[in-house]
Amino acid sequence: MATPLQRATMGICMAVAIEDGDFAKEEFLLIARVVCDHPIFEGLSDEELRNLREAVFDDLEPGDLLSSVAHFTQDIPPAMGLQVFKLALDVMYADGIVDDDEGLLVVRLARLLGISDADFSTAAGRAKRRSLY
Repeated sequence: MATPLQRATMGICMAVAIEDGDFAKEEFLLIARVVCDHPIFEGLSDEELRNLREAVFDDLEPGDLLSSVAHFTQDIPPAMGLQVFKLALDVMYADGIVDDDEGLLVVRLARLLGISDADFSTAAGRAKRRSLY
């Protein structure tokens, strides 16, 4: 069963992916890879991961993703905030196009997680360089 941290991290990544109105294949594949490879999701079976993705997707408020993200951030411990933020940036850059709404959501996410301007700039630069585009 997923922990609150796992659920929140998945929710944030999925919100960023769908904020531009186009849930691109690249974003979906990146989320799947992040889930499989990231230590936050360690211990979950493939079935549990699939159930988590489906449950979180159903909980997202398409017209108000910021509210969903704000809710999810409540379950992110401060020590994990930067790590979760970096995952969200990777998702944002996954399709090679940063929509204004995605960018704004990520800026707001950073504020909700207490990410400093310096950490924001460093993490965003690294995520952009790692992207496929």
